Amino acid sequence: SVILIDNDKFDISSMREVTDEIISLLPEGAPLKPATGDLVAVQLKLKPLDILDSPKRGIFDRVNYAGTETGYTDRETFLFASFHGDTNGLLTPYILKALNARRREFGQFGRLMVGIDANAHCKGEPGKKLGINTLLAFMRTKRTCSPLLTSCWKLQTWEIVKHNFDLSKLEMDDMVTTYNARTFLQTQLNKAVRVSELQTSKLTDRNPKDLIIYPESDFVFMDHSLQRDNNGRGFFDDAPFPTLEFPSDHAFLTCELNLRRRNFSDPEHMPWDEELPDGMPWNRKGPIEFDPAAVDGNGVEN
Repeated sequence: SVILIDNDKFDISSMREVTDEIISLLPEGAPLKPATGDLVAVQLKLKPLDILDSPKRGIFDRVNYAGTETGYTDRETFLFASFHGDTNGLLTPYILKALNARRREFGQFGRLMVGIDANAHCKGEPGKKLGINTLLAFMRTKRTCSPLLTSCWKLQTWEIVKHNFDLSKLEMDDMVTTYNARTFLQTQLNKAVRVSELQTSKLTDRNPKDLIIYPESDFVFMDHSLQRDNNGRGFFDDAPFPTLEFPSDHAFLTCELNLRRRNFSDPEHMPWDEELPDGMPWNRKGPIEFDPAAVDGNGVEN
């Protein structure tokens, strides 16, 4: 895993790697530990506002975006993480829980963003494979995840959240970031997939595995800014990859996030306690009667 930092905006001298500290926060019940290199986490701070808020950059609006008219940008700790999940995605919720625990330690003065290959699947299997609906339920239930998390797929997951994580309401085709299958020219012919069955075969890896995840109390997602690219030309081809032109077996994801405004006047006030004016049908407290572990049997609460 790799994290690239814009040193025009961030104070690189404040950067500290905290990967081992995040791993130490994993509960004993976690199914496994991350393999070496699968997780990297760093924390660092923005440069002071008078440096950022310049005509040259024109990005940080004191009032509308950053909400930092009191000049706190260089006090906030940003926690960035990149994680490559295990094959079946069983470790993913535990890593997110550990990152969220570290995020809570910063209170008002912190923000979290995670780029993740969650290895979530269209359909999970109890105790064997993480389903995308289980992951979304975990992220949106306050009992299992506080602050509540959302992702770059916020618009695509609107309906599934409204309908208590009913998988049939998910626009899966708009979210897949992998699309590959074995051919009859490879060994293990029992795993080969016919061209006519590429989209429907259970042997095809066509799943919504990749997400950009963040607490909704930390960032504002800019509508329609999400871009999914599996060809290097800025759009998504609904065809198998990697190819000779695009050697990765996962699509690129990019989106635009703005800093959510903060109320620094009350030191006891936590950002995740606010009602957020997004106009999106997210249940701030999560579906209290809903047990995320019941969706496909993957226990993620402890």
